[in-house]
Amino acid sequence: MQRQRQQRLKGGGGGGGGGEVGVAALLLLGSCALLAHADSSSGKMSGPYEIVLEKLERCEDEGKGLIQFKYKMTRANRTHYALDISWMLNITFSDNLKAIINIQRWRSIGGWNPNAFHHISTKPCSECIQYGKQNFKQFLSLAGLPVKCPIEKGHYRTSGLILENSLTEFPEMPYGKYKLTVTYYKGLTKIGCYATIFHFKEK
Repeated sequence: MQRQRQQRLKGGGGGGGGGEVGVAALLLLGSCALLAHADSSSGKMSGPYEIVLEKLERCEDEGKGLIQFKYKMTRANRTHYALDISWMLNITFSDNLKAIINIQRWRSIGGWNPNAFHHISTKPCSECIQYGKQNFKQFLSLAGLPVKCPIEKGHYRTSGLILENSLTEFPEMPYGKYKLTVTYYKGLTKIGCYATIFHFKEK
């Protein structure tokens, strides 16, 4: 049965929305690799940072399109964004799915670095809850969902979710522009895909 819930977190605002709640979770999975493979020759430095979201894109090939995100992003204050999120699940989100995560860095000469960090999550639901910290947990709570797996199929909406703009586990990150692409599979069938472009900017 389809659910539609709208609740508001203090300090936020808005209406319609996206998959950015999972960004912190997915970034955390790739952070060690980003630190290890930072291109020092590009002149980019690492240090204290904030995550600045640029946009969320639809993939050219979304497969069956059973997992989709929409979002609207506004400034909640000088340092944080507020997100209005719409998460459409036409399949139960569980650890029976597989997520392939790629993170690419924008090169100083232009274009995305083809040597992307690659991670395969065989337990995407559990990893989002484990690594997503407060962002993903707040989203589930605001959508009226228990903070546990699996997440039943439905249409979940929240507004005014305050997005944390750093990863507490990593006080320093290599500055630059990145593209994170997440593709979901059920067995061998592609069931969803989205890409997020974001920046690690000097704080």
